[in-house]
Amino acid sequence: MHLPRAKARRGRPFGIEAGASVKTRAAARAETLADDARVRAYEVLGDRPRAVEIMERRLTRLWGSASGREQF
Repeated sequence: MHLPRAKARRGRPFGIEAGASVKTRAAARAETLADDARVRAYEVLGDRPRAVEIMERRLTRLWGSASGREQF
């Protein structure tokens, strides 16, 4: 199964305040792209648990909980 890469976003990315500097927004975008690259590399290598761990970490940063599994 292929995990989708982050798409180019219009507007303000999640977790970035409206008045954030260009440097802050660029750093956030670079972090997202780096995560996408790592996830893809681990998928190609067959290390799916590690790829899932990276995506769960991203969701935790954005929403404050792991993948939501504990809710269901």
